[in-house]
Amino acid sequence: MKHSLALGLALALGLSLGLAVSGAQAADTVTIQLKWVAQAQFAGYFVARDKGFYKEAGLDVTIKPGGPDVAPPQVIAGGGADVVVDWMPSALASREKGVPLVNISQTFKKSGLEITCRADTGIKKPTDLKGKTVGIWYGGNEYPFLSWMSKLGYKTDGSAGGVKVIKQGFNVDPILQKQADCVSTMTYNEYWQVIDGGYKPSQLVVFKYEDEGVATLEDGLWVLEKNLKDPAFVTKMAKFVNPNENLDFTATSTFLRYKTHLTANSVAPYVMDTLKFSEAWEATVGLRYDHFAVDYNDASFSTTAPGVIVKADHIEHTDNMGSYRGALTYKPAGNGSIYFAFGTSFNPSAEDLSLISSSRSFSLNNANLDPEKNRTYELGTKWALIDHLDLSAAIFRLEKENARVPDPTNVLLNILGGSQRVDGAELRAEGQLTAKWRIDAGYEYLDGKQTGSTKGAAPVGAPLMNTPKHALTVWNVYQILPRFEVGGGSRFVSSQFTQNVPPIKTVPGFWTFDAMAKYAFTANIAAQLNVNNLTNRYYYDQLHFFHVVPGEGRTALLSLNVRY
Repeated sequence: MKHSLALGLALALGLSLGLAVSGAQAADTVTIQLKWVAQAQFAGYFVARDKGFYKEAGLDVTIKPGGPDVAPPQVIAGGGADVVVDWMPSALASREKGVPLVNISQTFKKSGLEITCRADTGIKKPTDLKGKTVGIWYGGNEYPFLSWMSKLGYKTDGSAGGVKVIKQGFNVDPILQKQADCVSTMTYNEYWQVIDGGYKPSQLVVFKYEDEGVATLEDGLWVLEKNLKDPAFVTKMAKFVNPNENLDFTATSTFLRYKTHLTANSVAPYVMDTLKFSEAWEATVGLRYDHFAVDYNDASFSTTAPGVIVKADHIEHTDNMGSYRGALTYKPAGNGSIYFAFGTSFNPSAEDLSLISSSRSFSLNNANLDPEKNRTYELGTKWALIDHLDLSAAIFRLEKENARVPDPTNVLLNILGGSQRVDGAELRAEGQLTAKWRIDAGYEYLDGKQTGSTKGAAPVGAPLMNTPKHALTVWNVYQILPRFEVGGGSRFVSSQFTQNVPPIKTVPGFWTFDAMAKYAFTANIAAQLNVNNLTNRYYYDQLHFFHVVPGEGRTALLSLNVRY
């Protein structure tokens, strides 16, 4: 995940700092002083240099890494750089002290600074910080925290009733060694050092300065005010910050981090029968037995010596479990029925053909767990109306009686100690509204909750992840001519939780609209044009714990269909 983040920042910054120009004139020299050591937040500068973007812009750029003993305002004041990367509080404090810095480009639009606390300290809300020990970075980074404490009315001088502040080094050792209840972290760096140190997100409570209303702008580009009076310097800086979004980006280096291979073999004999008691009543019963065997192998590779295996796992696991289902159906009329159904099912640890439970740490917390067990109850009705139009409605409940949750005694393992429930309803219409107009529409309501939990897991009552409360689909097709038809429809999915333990994460809901036109040359040959996502809506289609996959943009597909 760190590598994904680095590439993402490199893309954003690399594109914003490159400008394609032509000409054989001598390159202008630019020296930039970074705020900290070379890491993900500065990746764009290095990518722009190594890919030749600066050279194309007529610039010869020198990048000077920072460190714990490097103060960018002092460097630029001493003539050691043309431009520096600094946070706004630090830069403004330096300006007050006589270093006339001016912001020429604000790279980061939002703050990534936050306070990360151990959940076992009892901290749940900002007022719980009273009497706690908090690690804070200084050197200009302390101002948002001091502003927050002032807003809460807490002193930071160590006196009673306040907050004890310790000077935090540029690491997270105080929380890992339990010297502090909370530490300063960045969303893209130190927070993940805490995770890599053995903590799970469910064992942490995070306060983002953005949410507390005390955030300040971070990485920006600052120059000396007097230099802006020089037209040549202004031109040089304009080339340095002016974006060219058409420049391509490719990774400068890649290496194998992790390799897995899983083989799953499944055998599932089943039997099902329908018993008809009368013209109006019938029952369906079914039994199934599953044998699910997994052979899993993985290899972890060194991040400093590419190609060198540092760890390997081999796991064999077999699940044998039976399940059953039954339904009772009543037919009050020839074109309609009412039914009640009940069934059981299970989810093995390798249900996704992988035993990896974390895409960041590649942990195997679920490897030796038995399957999760599920029960489903459904009451519904189905009716065939007018000419070939089917309507259906149902209410249902899904229960998971032994959901996977973190082991409160061992952060490296999960146990089957939780429970979950989803109550829902579904409406559906499918078929011909008229001789030329057919429709396929559906609506689904889901209310998912955590009903049983353990320490470190999502609390009882928390919404379930990846469970949108509302989902709607509508698709219409209309036959304009005997050989020509058009169609159109939409899809709506409401917002979803991608993480239901602090820090809570959600993705917004979305609408998409599609259209279709089809012409039949013969009974067996037809041309069809589909345009999906007509408004080119940006939305998240696949949701995972540490990443999301965007849905497709506006897409046109022209196809020739031949049946024989």
